[in-house]
Amino acid sequence: MTIAYQADVSTSSLLGFWKLLGRWRGSVYKLIFRELLVYGAAYAVISVSYRFLMTAHQKRVFEKFAIYSDRALDQIPLSFVLGFYVSFVAARWWNQFTTIPWPDRLAHVVLAYVRGEDERGRLLRRTLMRYANLSLVLVLQAISGSVKKRFPTTQHLVDTGFMTTEEREMFEAVPTKVNKHWVPFIWFINLINVAEKEGRVPHGPPVKHLLEEVNVFRSKTCLLWCYDWVTVPLVYTQVVTLTTHLFFVTSLVARQSLDPTMGYPGHDLDVYFPFFTFLQFMFFMGWLKVAEQLINPFGEDDDDFETNWLIDRHTQVAYQAVDELYAKVPRIQRDLYWDSHEPDLPYTEASIMHKIPTYRGSTVNIVVPVANQALFPGESLEQVHSAQWKERLCTCFRGLRRRVPVTLSSISINDDDDLSSPKTLGTKTHLFENRYLHLLNKGRPRKCSIFGKRKESASNWDNFLRGEGRHHQRRVSKLTLESVSENNEPKDSHLKVPGNCLVDERIKHFIDEEDDAGNSRM
Repeated sequence: MTIAYQADVSTSSLLGFWKLLGRWRGSVYKLIFRELLVYGAAYAVISVSYRFLMTAHQKRVFEKFAIYSDRALDQIPLSFVLGFYVSFVAARWWNQFTTIPWPDRLAHVVLAYVRGEDERGRLLRRTLMRYANLSLVLVLQAISGSVKKRFPTTQHLVDTGFMTTEEREMFEAVPTKVNKHWVPFIWFINLINVAEKEGRVPHGPPVKHLLEEVNVFRSKTCLLWCYDWVTVPLVYTQVVTLTTHLFFVTSLVARQSLDPTMGYPGHDLDVYFPFFTFLQFMFFMGWLKVAEQLINPFGEDDDDFETNWLIDRHTQVAYQAVDELYAKVPRIQRDLYWDSHEPDLPYTEASIMHKIPTYRGSTVNIVVPVANQALFPGESLEQVHSAQWKERLCTCFRGLRRRVPVTLSSISINDDDDLSSPKTLGTKTHLFENRYLHLLNKGRPRKCSIFGKRKESASNWDNFLRGEGRHHQRRVSKLTLESVSENNEPKDSHLKVPGNCLVDERIKHFIDEEDDAGNSRM
């Protein structure tokens, strides 16, 4: 049965989880205590033989073999193998639980569409739900040992009320050797057709809805049977089992305490009981036992699914939903908060501490200034963005006039420069520089870079900064490149721009014109 301990860990406390370590049913101690006793006995026999029964020569040979075995243990990836295997098995275990069909949805649909408060209507609804539960019992009978012990034959299904004698004869007369858990679904569908002809079920969508729900139930029962049919690959289970057991068989020799007088590395202390070796055995062997217990949750282990309880629960709920509660509705009356727009539900004294203010979102206290709340049509957003960008660019230039960089370079326009030629800063520039050049080259035709071809612009840029003008396409004046040291102030005739560059007075005048034009538009 499933071991429930949710109530014990509902609140985190100092000793909350430590109390779970004292439980026996479903515990790791119950799973591995036999293996632990065998492992401890084998370790003790080898230790006594080494200490008291072996000769000096035999001890030296044993010690060499123990050291070799200890090095070999480090080459076995036990944590990886076990971790991946247990994760795979645990995921499969939970998927099997979520696959177990529950008849509640099907009972709701049957209750809604199969009409009639007379005995015929009751008989139709109860029979439909009995067929659904019968199919689940037949599947669990084929995959669960505890259910097989409860219903070993179809006669036991007749005796417990899941089948009638006539239904059993029809069931056994089906000429097939495969599992016949699908037969009750055929009866379910045929009975829906009978109820539709009798006018108990409306035509059209109600019949479709009933068939959809029974097909969902049918799919889950089939998937349960498939989980029992296609298991975890045997070779995978064999690899993990052999790896774990051979690891600890080897550790019986590798983890022995050797003679400290021989001076072997790591054997300075003569330990009679290797506590951490046994602790490691509990961890890894317990890990393997977890996978062994979860690999088939329909067995009879402590943490296997309660399949017999599920059968009892499903039968009771299905019959009560479609029969005893049919057409029974409480008298409609006003609720306690009929005249209240915001009901204030009361708390008990024990739960008043859990009442918290209403959460309205993380941005509820953010206030947008009124000046920034104006709305713009979609077609003008690009113009607004351009105006804001120009304003920020000019603001950046004004602030940069008062800052002195560590190393600055100046770019000026020679008197001989043709304003019809575009200006460029090369490829090693940032976004601000590209925006600046866009304004600078406004109205100019596009030509090649002043530093040469695009693929050579990186090296030409370095040559440009070093003052080597042989890669230039045209002559550059002496004022084109000017370095400013750390403590020197830039000349008044230059303007610092992004990229640690200085621009001469003519470019400064051009930027001021752009700034004035932007302010006039805004």
